Order: sequence, then C-alpha cells, then structure tokens
Amino acid sequence: MRIDSSLERFLDEAAARAYSWTWRAGDAELARVVDAVRAWAIDRYGPDLTQPFSPDAAQSWRVYDVRT
Repeated sequence: MRIDSSLERFLDEAAARAYSWTWRAGDAELARVVDAVRAWAIDRYGPDLTQPFSPDAAQSWRVYDVRT
C-alpha cells in the first residue's frame, strides 16, 4: 500500500492522537516524544518536513471461511 504523506503531517497526526498507538500515552509524554522525534527529523532531514514521501506500508489480509 502506498501512502502520500510528509513527516510534518505524520507528526501532527501523532500529536493529535490520530493513531491508536498514541491513545495510552499521557498528554505530556506524547508531546515530549513528538517534539523529540521532530527535532531528530529536522537534524536528519533538514528544516522542511513538508516534503512529500510515499512510505511502503505492509498490509496483511486474512480470509476465514466460517461455516455454521
């Protein structure tokens, strides 16, 4: 599956709790982590995190035949 996104969009969505893996984190903890990842990304990729990218996202499908 291909997803058109940017690091900026991903980090904003994570901060807004758009992903279920963010739901258990406390507000302060989530903000700290998003800020730390944003700082790392700026150091690694430069200040413009709005550049689009298309990460590969693996998706698995299973089909079950349930007979009653």
